[in-house]
Amino acid sequence: MWVENKNVVSFQNVPSILRMHDYFEKLKLNLEKNKKVRLFVFLLVISLGVNAQTIINAERVGGTKDSSVYSLSLSYNGTRGNSTTDQVSVSPVVILKKKKNAVKFFASYQVLSSGENSILNNGFVHLRHNYKMKSFLKTILFYQLQFNEVLHLAKREVVGAGFRFDLIRKDSLSAALSIGAMHEYEVLSRDRLQLNEVSKTNY
Repeated sequence: MWVENKNVVSFQNVPSILRMHDYFEKLKLNLEKNKKVRLFVFLLVISLGVNAQTIINAERVGGTKDSSVYSLSLSYNGTRGNSTTDQVSVSPVVILKKKKNAVKFFASYQVLSSGENSILNNGFVHLRHNYKMKSFLKTILFYQLQFNEVLHLAKREVVGAGFRFDLIRKDSLSAALSIGAMHEYEVLSRDRLQLNEVSKTNY
């Protein structure tokens, strides 16, 4: 069994971290015998991967020279038999770098269903602009829109701006300091909440 709270995933049935190795060795043996357990773990891994992909580190994407990058990833996975599952994912990427300006666009949409039941349905769009003022200093301006049906997240909008200072920038080591401001607006699905739960946050 697993739970998710604020993007932190934990396994509740494992007694301690020191016994994790034995736990997964036993789980591996069970997977070889039980197809239903194997399907559950497969769906769990997909779920964890989807959540991880919503964390964008756009500052590390792209080189230092003028360039253009266009990418589109399409995938479909399906199973038929004792259970019917369909998974579709779309992930476009556009990066444009010209002189001191850089524009980066990332997006992702993923849906996973089992029969008539929706297991996963989420996506995001991220747009960012950087202007290089000095070799060690550049501006940051970004906007992100996200939704996640499983987490009852109808809409999350994040907009921010600031400055990034490169303290160390080498092939094997880098360190930077960013200063700025960010505004977030979040709307949860009202029909899936308790009457006393807050459905909107704005800060």
